[in-house]
Amino acid sequence: IRAGIVALRELDEVEGQRYDVLMLNVVPAELGQRALRELRDEGILDDEGLVRISAFERQGYSFNHGLEEGREEGRRAGLAEGRQAGLEEGLRLALAGMKRALVDVLGLRGFSLSDGQRRLVADCDDLQRVERWYEAARTIDAEDLDGLLA
Repeated sequence: IRAGIVALRELDEVEGQRYDVLMLNVVPAELGQRALRELRDEGILDDEGLVRISAFERQGYSFNHGLEEGREEGRRAGLAEGRQAGLEEGLRLALAGMKRALVDVLGLRGFSLSDGQRRLVADCDDLQRVERWYEAARTIDAEDLDGLLA
C-alpha cells in the first residue's frame, strides 16, 4: 500500500487521484490509515491534497447511502444524548423544587430550621429522601422535626 501511494504521486493529478481513491477504497480502512500515517511520519507524503473520494463518487448510490446511514446513526446518538441530558435536568429541577417546597411547608407550619438543618436540605441530592421529608413535614409535630432532619 505504501509503495502504491508513493508511486501514484508520479502520475498526473487526475489519474493519480482516481487510483488513490480506488486503492484506498479496496483495502481495509486501518491498513490504509496506517500506511498514510507512516508515510506522513517519515516525511515521504504530504497528503493535504490527497483526494480520498472523487466528486464523481460523491454522486453515487453507495456514497450517499453510507452518508445517510451515518447521519441517521448520528441523529439517534444525538437524540439519546438529548434525552439523557433532559432527564438529568428534569431531576435537578424536581429536586430543587422539592427542597424549596419542604422548606416552605415547614415555614408555613411555623417551624424554624436551624442553619444545620437548612444545610442538610440544601446538600441532599437524593430526590426520594427529600420527597419523604416533604410528606412527613406536612403532618410532623415540632418535637419530631429534629429527628426527621437528622
